[in-house]
Amino acid sequence: MNWYDSNPNKSGSLIGNARWSAHQFGRQHFAGSFAKGGFASTAFAATSTDALVSPWRRKNKPGSQQYIDNLRKIQSAHPGNKKIAKSLTKAEQGVQKAGWKGKLLGVGMVATVALPMFTTPGSMYDKTKASVSMLGWDIGAAVGMKLGAGVGAAIGGPVGAVLGAGAGYLAGGLTVSLGIDKAFNAADAAIDRERNKRQMNWVGNQAAFMTQGAHTMRQQSLQAMNRGMMSARSMLGREGMMLHQ
Repeated sequence: MNWYDSNPNKSGSLIGNARWSAHQFGRQHFAGSFAKGGFASTAFAATSTDALVSPWRRKNKPGSQQYIDNLRKIQSAHPGNKKIAKSLTKAEQGVQKAGWKGKLLGVGMVATVALPMFTTPGSMYDKTKASVSMLGWDIGAAVGMKLGAGVGAAIGGPVGAVLGAGAGYLAGGLTVSLGIDKAFNAADAAIDRERNKRQMNWVGNQAAFMTQGAHTMRQQSLQAMNRGMMSARSMLGREGMMLHQ
């Protein structure tokens, strides 16, 4: 994470000065998110480059040494901010709020993936297909939200970050989910084609029985059966005569 003592944008740039002012506001009012490398560090990034890179950096766990070091840097830039000083004191003393938001989000993601297994009608294959599609939505949404937040922040600052994150969430989730559905459909179509190639389907298609060769073979088989039956009847007749003598 980059920290700045002075405006890193081009001197005299109206947009650069506005971004620098937003950055100073953000790191004072959202110091914890900045120290962690959360959404505020992207939305209030000091430069466009930092906004694009920020979502992909590894997050610092609240209370970790890096988290504390980042808070100290923010406090050195704003020594009179009591809110930052309070957050730093808690971090140094190991007093941190339970990360219930992250845990709740994780439970929610697991629930959304498992829910289709119980609500989707049909076979286990259909249920698995729905669960994988939902998992793809979650992954695509998470990636899309990061990408959208970074691009949005680089273009439009905090407002752009919020709008970009929302648009990226929907676009990423929908794209991956539809891609998984298409992959399943393509696999199903390939299996059906292979099954149709191997299926004889004598009941539906009787063209093989309608040729001249097949007709001749049936006549020969019928004649052979008749000869066999005549022989059997003659044998039975002779046995009957022998029994009555």
